[in-house]
Amino acid sequence: MKRMLSILICLSLLYVLLPVVPAMALSDVMCVTNCSEWVSLREDMSTSSKRLAKVYLGELVTDCKMAYDGFIECQFGGKTGYIQSKYLKDTDYSSGESFPGNQMVVNVEEWASMWDSPSTKSTRVTKVPVGSIVTSCVGTTGGFILCEYKNGRKTYKGYISTSYLKKANYSASTQNSKATPIEGSSVDGITMTVTNCNDWVSLREKASASSARLAKVPLGATVDQCIQTSDSFIYCHYRGIYGYIQSQYLTAPGINEPVIDYPEIVPQTDPQTDTAVNSFNNIPILPDYASFQQVGRNVVMETYQGYTIIVQHVDNQFEEMLAVCYDLQNQPLWRLYAQSLEELSDVVQLDAFVAGTIEDPQLIWYINGLGFYSYSYGPALQLRWFLPNEVGLNITDSITHTEDYDGSFFVAFSNVLMHISPEGQLLWRTECEDSTLYWPVSIDIDENGISVFYDNVVDVSNTYTEARFTFEGAFQYTTRRIIAEGE
Repeated sequence: MKRMLSILICLSLLYVLLPVVPAMALSDVMCVTNCSEWVSLREDMSTSSKRLAKVYLGELVTDCKMAYDGFIECQFGGKTGYIQSKYLKDTDYSSGESFPGNQMVVNVEEWASMWDSPSTKSTRVTKVPVGSIVTSCVGTTGGFILCEYKNGRKTYKGYISTSYLKKANYSASTQNSKATPIEGSSVDGITMTVTNCNDWVSLREKASASSARLAKVPLGATVDQCIQTSDSFIYCHYRGIYGYIQSQYLTAPGINEPVIDYPEIVPQTDPQTDTAVNSFNNIPILPDYASFQQVGRNVVMETYQGYTIIVQHVDNQFEEMLAVCYDLQNQPLWRLYAQSLEELSDVVQLDAFVAGTIEDPQLIWYINGLGFYSYSYGPALQLRWFLPNEVGLNITDSITHTEDYDGSFFVAFSNVLMHISPEGQLLWRTECEDSTLYWPVSIDIDENGISVFYDNVVDVSNTYTEARFTFEGAFQYTTRRIIAEGE
């Protein structure tokens, strides 16, 4: 008995002497982070429990309380559940404020202003393109919403008028499978051009002229993935938004204009001397974009500042690439042609993409063995800069690329990553230690660094080798990663 009493006394003293571990402090409102698109609000503290809702990146959850096993109890959309703590970060908000949820920029032709205070007389923080998703939205008075917009590595915070915002519809990222063409329609998945209007037409939420306008689509702009759902409306995609446009304002070859045969590609410009050709015989007008898709691959189409550039990429005995620049009336202004230096192989020898910024876009033109060329948008074919292979690029394999918010861009090939400025300067070139890597398929940028994904993991579905780099060009590590939706 005495021995048992002694043990109890010792345990009591030990408990008194142990340091008190305070509970982790949480903010009342937390923000979803560290995921690619969404996380699960679970019924219980287990990843195998029932999903109550998908909570998208940047959404705010309220009434947060620390649970255990790495979960936080919270509320979202009127439902109480659990989210893994690694996907949540603290905020300065309180549950007493209104949170309208992530919003999409709509009802504008190109962009909406983000202001530093809830007034159009304040300083503009940035321009947010139509179709963009803004996050961490907090309702305010005066017809403005406080929100965040991420462009590349930079995150902007400010106010956008509610007139240009609509609750984000995440099904907009994929085509509405319920939209089916009417019987006998020849409009099924094609690209069409806005015509027969003064300045712009409305992209509407539903097939009705009284439905909410999602965006203003300017005269001469193109919409794709078109489906005729009735005699009066066509379902289509424009800059990340799906909606309906009245069919009287859309045209395409074979629909209500004559078909224009795609011309045989012949050399028109020497890429090394930039000798422009002024003849535009047989160049198709813009509505013939479907012909580009039928005979080519890696078709690029971008519109900035009223000018549209289409790049056609064809595999024959040699790779060939043709770019045509169009004005607002869909008339060709200039063309640019290139042919690969060697016969066709598994290596992609030609590439083209748009870099720069919305205010100063540029067409980047790559020829394996020569280097990178930059051309301006606009009425004249102007070579801005040329970055030759001799400066240390030494590209010997197929490339992939991505653009950064400041107008610069990253290029990967084999186990190499390069960073090139908008002025055509090679900022840095680095290699990862794994020399067996090949065939890069994508480059991702987040706030902590750069990831290059390689599709060289044999017979393993959705599994890629990820090479990780810092923004200064230092290689960090490689790892296998499974790319999957959600958690």
